[in-house]
Amino acid sequence: KDSLEELSLAYTHINSDSINKFFNNIPNIGNYLIGNGIDLGGGPGIVAGTLVNNFSKIKSLILLEIVHSVLKSCFPIVQKYLLSNENISKIIPTSGSFDEMQLKDNSLDFAIMWDTFHHSFNPNITLNEIKRVLKPSGHLIIVDRGHDNKTPQEEIERMLNVIYPDEFIKRNFMPKGTKLSRRENGENEYRFKELENFFKISNFDILYKELFLEQHPRNFEYKNDANIKQRFISLELGGYEKRKVVYILKPLKN
Repeated sequence: KDSLEELSLAYTHINSDSINKFFNNIPNIGNYLIGNGIDLGGGPGIVAGTLVNNFSKIKSLILLEIVHSVLKSCFPIVQKYLLSNENISKIIPTSGSFDEMQLKDNSLDFAIMWDTFHHSFNPNITLNEIKRVLKPSGHLIIVDRGHDNKTPQEEIERMLNVIYPDEFIKRNFMPKGTKLSRRENGENEYRFKELENFFKISNFDILYKELFLEQHPRNFEYKNDANIKQRFISLELGGYEKRKVVYILKPLKN
């Protein structure tokens, strides 16, 4: 459908206004969104469009998406309904993988991963490739989900083996009767300690981390077990957990 609202519902589960409010809850976020950047696994460009519209120091933002049809069919909707005229040229839609970017070393000031890091099957390969294209002064901003360190492997397996409902199959234009698990759809479920170990092995320093919680009953008595600062936010964050963890990382280069 030719609708930004429908597109947001399908891809980000949160609209552009809420995405902007979310980023503005991150302390000093404007200091990191400067210069030339990349939105990794950015889908149709709702996050990228929101950022260039609201952070004027962004010069350009590559919208990297591995599914070319998403860029071809959906990015024009973002151009039409979200991007201001002066910002249309700032976004560079590009088909490709975040594990193998066709970019020069030390060429970018920042990278964004909104709900995409968990799609990496080999996070150290992904992080090393991001580190390669970032300048020594650059930053990686990750917004994603994370699970408590005490989460048993049986629960991780259960989440990955969930079969999508028929409505999901229909909404994603798959053949009727398709049976698809979350694992088969490229999902991964990482605990906080696993995320931070990936960062350490790949030589990224954690400058900031915080867990944001939606005002939802499942969060009222929740306390993470990874000693991450957490706070409630007056936004619908989407997803089953109703939470998002934010990491701002700096590459440690030789």
